[in-house]
Amino acid sequence: MRPFYPILLDISDQLCVVIGGGPVAERRVSGLLDAHARVRVVCLTATERLQQWAAMGCIELRMEPFQPAHLDDAMLVFAATNERALNEWVARSAKERNLLVNVADAPEQGHFIVPSVVRRGDLCLCVGTGGQQPKLAAQIADELAERYGTEYEKLLQLLGKLRTEILSATPTNSPLRQEALERLHAQTPKLLAMIRAGLDPEQEARAALNYLLRQPLPKEGQQ
Repeated sequence: MRPFYPILLDISDQLCVVIGGGPVAERRVSGLLDAHARVRVVCLTATERLQQWAAMGCIELRMEPFQPAHLDDAMLVFAATNERALNEWVARSAKERNLLVNVADAPEQGHFIVPSVVRRGDLCLCVGTGGQQPKLAAQIADELAERYGTEYEKLLQLLGKLRTEILSATPTNSPLRQEALERLHAQTPKLLAMIRAGLDPEQEARAALNYLLRQPLPKEGQQ
């Protein structure tokens, strides 16, 4: 297998097309919805969950044979049927349109693979094995899910809020800004422990931050 380049894409409100209506296609659609993509599914039969998503208006479901025109305006394409020849046709059609395509049963025929993902709010942990062993990737992702619980979502929200305040309150590249960011990072273990204990660490973190930001900027030439 050739090496893959890891990347996190912003696909919010971008059209992604999934060809197939079985469990694999369902998993692809679930991940795309988590990323707020617009999803078009083309298949002859669909799982109950795919039909529910369509009924709720979450996805566009076209119960008809695949045609290359189904890929019009797509950002990403997923060939996820249980028919080898059909997946090859989808991949070929996508490449003719210079579209990035994932082929579920033959990763080497596509441009990218789909890793196992653990999400904790904006924290996104991805595990890939280059298409060699998806079950191992899923196993490692399960281990990460136990290690990084839902408390990391709250932690990241707090750190992001405080980081934004630091950036707005300090000049670009100033020593005070760099010191504040470093001290904020140094508080991470303590804030995480408070969240795990069921406490709200924001007041304490904000008090420390406000104290630091009131400190005068070093004079020119001083370290």
